[in-house]
Amino acid sequence: MNLSEDEKRRILGLIKKITDISIGSNDPSGFCFSSSIALSLFLKINNINTSIQGGTYNNFHHFWLSLDNYQGVIIDATLKQFDKNQSDIYIGEKDGNKITREYQLKTYDLIEWLNIYGIWREPILDKTYQLQRTEDFKEKVVISSFIQAAIINSDIEQMADKNDFLKTYSFKFYFSTIYQGLREKWSKNEKVIKILQNKLPDKFDKLLNKALKL
Repeated sequence: MNLSEDEKRRILGLIKKITDISIGSNDPSGFCFSSSIALSLFLKINNINTSIQGGTYNNFHHFWLSLDNYQGVIIDATLKQFDKNQSDIYIGEKDGNKITREYQLKTYDLIEWLNIYGIWREPILDKTYQLQRTEDFKEKVVISSFIQAAIINSDIEQMADKNDFLKTYSFKFYFSTIYQGLREKWSKNEKVIKILQNKLPDKFDKLLNKALKL
């Protein structure tokens, strides 16, 4: 099945709803996995099925999405980290871009995936970071992750069949981490909470209130 231009524009619009505010004009380096998780869930509630893929580019670990119904088509929301002249978001054939065609796809086993998810969870849950990152970077990842979760939660709340999604493992795993992290930040990190309340006052407060009630 070929991806039509109309569907491509629709997907792009959905992605930008997440990335414009969570990443914006920041350097997207290091945001690839956290953004891939959020986008895979956000697209799912909009009836677009994707899979997280990972591998390397020039020996850098990297993650992106593949569109399940369109063979060979990928979504890379952090492509610009490799070339500032690239568009913010790439949607197209993996071999259709000079950078993405060089991605070396890796098949991860369950233990490797659990470790990757564990690295994503560490800054959110204030755990020791396996990767050497600055405190400023970790704060940006945390804020970005909570912004993405607030947007996803807001759209889920408007769905008639929201419980069907929230019961699935991927949503339960994602939001359990977000809720736990928010409770930690609420009691220990007033700065992060204030930033989030200023960026997305209504959406974030709804997410925070849900986390505090658990």
